Amino acid sequence: MPKEFGDLIDGIMKHVPNICQAVLSVHCHTDLGLAVASTLEAIRGGVRQAECTINGIGERAGNANMVSILANLALKTPHTLVPAGGGDLPGLTELSWPAPVWPDDELEMRVEVVSRRLSASRPGLGLVNLRGSAHRGDQCVLRLLFTGLFNTRKSAGEGAHDA
Repeated sequence: MPKEFGDLIDGIMKHVPNICQAVLSVHCHTDLGLAVASTLEAIRGGVRQAECTINGIGERAGNANMVSILANLALKTPHTLVPAGGGDLPGLTELSWPAPVWPDDELEMRVEVVSRRLSASRPGLGLVNLRGSAHRGDQCVLRLLFTGLFNTRKSAGEGAHDA
């Protein structure tokens, strides 16, 4: 369960000497529908990196959904995700909040692939440009543009992702 996973991270942070010198990372799968909640619990516990996917584009569709994680962090925590001036978030080229959002708001997340192409320098990888948004009814409350990599190679037991 997510709370138990968060407690595990808390224990690691409290009992492993010099752990603050390492960058802890999580890679949660949503086979039971708990990847986003587990990832958020791990971040609450001190993890500084979360491996996730947008709209199933990633290692496989069962990875934690990045848009849901970002929306929860932005809406329900005091953390600043993008410092003034844009910050240094590789791949994130635009992030805007055109309308205020409140903790109890129900949002619908939408992601579209703007473009994709095979990487010329890295065989087996491709580049994808994504446009994401969060909506409260008909009103857009979050917009983002993101560029990332996707794997075009077959992995064990899976077909290759189309490029």
